[in-house]
Amino acid sequence: MGNPTPADVGDGATISDHAAMAVQACTYRGEKSQYVLVIDGVKDPEDTAERRRLLEEFLRSQLSVAMEAEGCRP
Repeated sequence: MGNPTPADVGDGATISDHAAMAVQACTYRGEKSQYVLVIDGVKDPEDTAERRRLLEEFLRSQLSVAMEAEGCRP
């Protein structure tokens, strides 16, 4: 993934040069669970700092949306 660093998204997240992952505790079908959102293989934009910024922004904006769509309630 390249140079992973923690990010303040969900219960924990990691942003790297070409990927990102966030974890959030939730309730799924009445049971405690964890939702994991993973983005991998990102190569655009070419500027690594900008790419990392956009990956974090995407995780921050889409984690709750994806959880809701999957029925995983915080």
